[in-house]
Amino acid sequence: SMHLYLVAMETGEFGVAFGTAAVLILLILLINLGGYYLVQRLTRRMVGD
Repeated sequence: SMHLYLVAMETGEFGVAFGTAAVLILLILLINLGGYYLVQRLTRRMVGD
């Protein structure tokens, strides 16, 4: 996120800043989906379903 701020404010490259933001959003989405999958899998294993 620091890179995003520096690119947007110091260089004025808003296209690069938006690209960085998109990558960060996708990364957060992938981490959340992976965590959800892991919790579901562990819950099924513990319940024995």
